Amino acid sequence: MVKNITELKKMQCRAALWITGAFRMSPSEGVEAIAGLIPINLHLKKLNSQHHLRYATIPPSHAINALLDKYQSRNQNQHKFALANLTNKQKLKLKSPIKDVSERLNEIKDEFDPHHIIFHPGLRLVL
Repeated sequence: MVKNITELKKMQCRAALWITGAFRMSPSEGVEAIAGLIPINLHLKKLNSQHHLRYATIPPSHAINALLDKYQSRNQNQHKFALANLTNKQKLKLKSPIKDVSERLNEIKDEFDPHHIIFHPGLRLVL
């Protein structure tokens, strides 16, 4: 099990050295760039964003919604262990992806219009 981000960076550096066949003394960022690997912290941030977006797009009848706060539960009955039913002390001690998603759902905007004029084929920038 990986304990922290430095272990992940070391693992990624070893993978980049294996992919490129470079020497151990080569600069790790350069070897990762040549191997085509994005920095691990940016990759983890991307995965976290995808995780939050996945929660935002689940159907209203999904069981996860019963565990979220009242304003995010989409008119579903609250579970007895829902975040809304916990005390402040319990919320501070809780380490859960549900709590993280509940805090981040307000940042996601649903303002995407696929038929907007900027998405028409003739209006794309050609390089």
